[in-house]
Amino acid sequence: MKKLLIFILAAALILAGCSSVKSENTAASPTPAPTPTVEPTPEPTPEWTGATVRIGNIGAIYTYFDRGEMLNIIDEDGDWYIADLGDVSVFVDKSLVRTEWEEFPEERILYGAKEGFAYSNPYGEGEPVMEIEVNKELNVIDEFGDLMLVEADGVKGYLKSELTRETKVSYGYSGGWDGGGGGGGGGGGADGGDIQLSYSSQGYTLQLLTEVTYSFPYKGMVLADEAEGYLTIYKGGESVMVTNRGDEVSTVYDGVNFASVPAWLLIFDLDEPYETWTGYAKSGTLAYNDYRMYDLNRKLDSNTEVEVIYAIGDNLIIEKDDEILFTEKTNISEERISYGYSGGWDGGGGGGGGGGDWTPPAL
Repeated sequence: MKKLLIFILAAALILAGCSSVKSENTAASPTPAPTPTVEPTPEPTPEWTGATVRIGNIGAIYTYFDRGEMLNIIDEDGDWYIADLGDVSVFVDKSLVRTEWEEFPEERILYGAKEGFAYSNPYGEGEPVMEIEVNKELNVIDEFGDLMLVEADGVKGYLKSELTRETKVSYGYSGGWDGGGGGGGGGGGADGGDIQLSYSSQGYTLQLLTEVTYSFPYKGMVLADEAEGYLTIYKGGESVMVTNRGDEVSTVYDGVNFASVPAWLLIFDLDEPYETWTGYAKSGTLAYNDYRMYDLNRKLDSNTEVEVIYAIGDNLIIEKDDEILFTEKTNISEERISYGYSGGWDGGGGGGGGGGDWTPPAL
C-alpha cells in the first residue's frame, strides 16, 4: 500500500511538470508595438524677394538639351513646344525641334557669302568656334529656321543662313555692271501655303495643299546643342519670387522648381525707376528681337522715332510699332540727327553775266 501511494504521488508530480512545460510552450507571444509612420519632412520654403518682370516673352532657363535628345511633346503655345520631362514640363523653341514626321534635309555644300562667325550654340553666345570668310566651303549638316549646322576644317558650328550662298562669289568683270540678276525672285509658287502651282509635260496644274494635324503627345528631336528649356515664359508685369539676385543672372522660384533669368529682367521695389525717353535712330540702325542681339528684326531709317524703355550696359531696350526690340546704345540719339550742309548751296556766285536780257536756263 505504501508503495502504491509513492507511485501515485510520483505520477502526479510528472503530470504536473508536463503541464507546466506545455503551458510555457503555448503561451501567447506578446503583440509587437506598431511601427510609427514617419512623415516626410517638408522642404523649407527658401527665402525670397518679390520682383516684377520688366518685359515679356523671355523665359526662365530650367535646363539645357544636346542635339539629338528626344522630347515627349505634350502641347504647344505659340512659338513654343511644351515637353514633359517627367517631374516638370518645359518650353522649347519650336525652331530648335524637329517632330517625328518631319524629314531631315540632305547635306549639301554651300559657301561663305560674307564675313561672320559660327558658334557652339544657336544663340550666338560665347566665343565663336569658326570664322566665316567669303567663299569658305561649308558642309551643311542640318538646317532649321534661319539657322544652319555646318562643318569646315573638322569644326562644327551654328550660324545664320544669311552668311551662306550656293555659289562662290565671283570677282571677275565681264561686260557691264547691271548683271547679278538680283538672286532670284523670292521663290514663287505657294500662295500663303494654300495653293501650289506645279509644271509637268502636260502643262501647269494647281494642287490644293491640305493641312495635316497630329494629336499629342508625340516625339521631337532637339536640333542644336545647348538648346534651352524654360520653366515658364514670362509676361511683362508678372510677379515672381527671387531667391538669389545676381549682377548678371538671378534665380527665380515657382514654389517647386528653380530657374535662372537675366538680372536686368527683374524690377525690385527699392530699385530706382528708369525714366523712359524718346530717341532717334541713326541711319541703318540694327534692331533685334532678342537681348542677345542675334535675331535681327529690321534696320531703322535715319531719325526713326523710338521709345527707350531701359538700358542694359551698352545696349538699349526700345519700343517701335508696339514691338520690343534691342539695339546698341550708340545707335540712338536723344535729339534728331541733322544732316545739314554748312557752307551753302548757293556758292559759286554767278560769274558775271555780261549784260543783256536774262535767259531762263534750259530744262
